[in-house]
Amino acid sequence: MVQVVKKLVNNSAVLPVVGRPRIFNHDVTNFIPGSEPVLRLYSGRALGLSSPEDTIQLAPELRNEWSAMIHHYDRIGLSHTQDVIWDTSLTWLGKYPDHEVSVFFPNEHVAPIGDGYSWHEVVRYINSKNSFIALAAKLGMAVPATWCFDSKAEVGELTAYPYPCYLKVAVPVYGGGVYRCGTPAALHEALKTFDGGVPLQIQEEIRTGQFLTLQYAIEDGAAVRIAATEKIRYGHVRQGSRFPGRHAPWEAVEPMAQWLAAAGLRGVFDFDVSVVVDGNHFRFMPIGCNPRFNAATYPTLIAARLGPERWLAMHLASRKRHLADVDLAGIEYNGLTRAGVVIVDWGSVRFGKLGVLLAGPEELQQQLRAELERRLR
Repeated sequence: MVQVVKKLVNNSAVLPVVGRPRIFNHDVTNFIPGSEPVLRLYSGRALGLSSPEDTIQLAPELRNEWSAMIHHYDRIGLSHTQDVIWDTSLTWLGKYPDHEVSVFFPNEHVAPIGDGYSWHEVVRYINSKNSFIALAAKLGMAVPATWCFDSKAEVGELTAYPYPCYLKVAVPVYGGGVYRCGTPAALHEALKTFDGGVPLQIQEEIRTGQFLTLQYAIEDGAAVRIAATEKIRYGHVRQGSRFPGRHAPWEAVEPMAQWLAAAGLRGVFDFDVSVVVDGNHFRFMPIGCNPRFNAATYPTLIAARLGPERWLAMHLASRKRHLADVDLAGIEYNGLTRAGVVIVDWGSVRFGKLGVLLAGPEELQQQLRAELERRLR
């Protein structure tokens, strides 16, 4: 059962935690067909969400980084589990019937765990961008102009769409499925990359450089607000997250959040929302729902546990390939000042990146980033 136990700051509401031990399996390769083996290292991100009574499944490739990682969390005062299963097979979930299951993406492979299939059915439904658009229309929510198709054969005359526009696969996949098309010819070429039976959508481009993530969790069958974070983007690719966001338009997504809760959704989920400047006014247009953990969830929940009022989360390039070689002396998070560096995605160091949370005022965030980048070179 999820319980609301802690108030957060600024534009966020509550931090959800469970009232019984959890077993974490956040290996994304269990849920992404044909995914690259290197993605198994992302399973480590869930460590910062755990408590001493929990159990976590980690990719065995992370074993050599374990000691350095837990010493970092111990120094900054972030409690965590030390009960590790060095195997990410989903079969372990059934061996812990008294534990709350936490997975990156709840699907049919974990359907026997918990209270039936309704949770996974609503995840499967709203994970489709086409279903999201249909439900938004039903609920009277403002969304960008969008054309939904069961296959590319339905797209028809390419000059009928506004340009630039985005061609998107309806069911998201890791690392692809979105094309910005400036002309009908570009749309024609992008359509060639999809097989005939793949559901797609074409969506007008929203002219804005600002996008938000509005994060929720289910508490006693209702959707409760966690935090409104702002996306840091390069083009249409997410580069990181900042808290607090400049806006927190919960009313733009609240009808769908409560609909999903009533339909049987569980755990955490979020909405992507574009911010459109209209003269002296702002319009907020939801463009999708992620019925699962995403890259912003991990730093958000870790920050909620530590308590900084402002933070920036992102991946930095690193020539270091082991955490033990990363020097955080003098810049590591300090609970008294609520400022400094927190490592979030520690597994990625193995392939030249380090996922971090930089806590403190914005000027300090940039100072921390510059210094950490220097040390990672």
